[in-house]
Amino acid sequence: MKKDPKLQPATREKTCQVCGSTFIYPEKGSKATRFHCESCADLPVHFRKTLTRLGKRIRTLERKIRTL
Repeated sequence: MKKDPKLQPATREKTCQVCGSTFIYPEKGSKATRFHCESCADLPVHFRKTLTRLGKRIRTLERKIRTL
């Protein structure tokens, strides 16, 4: 039976601002940043910026719809 690796004290489960997926940060050898998962961190900066804005707008609209 394989044991789960012990997480560092600063390790947190984060949510990507671009795609909304959850990921562990920091993880050794991962390209993930505090705000973006490993797959979104590879995107060009201008795409990430645009997708982040659109994602925030969508989340805001979803919250408004839920309150109706």
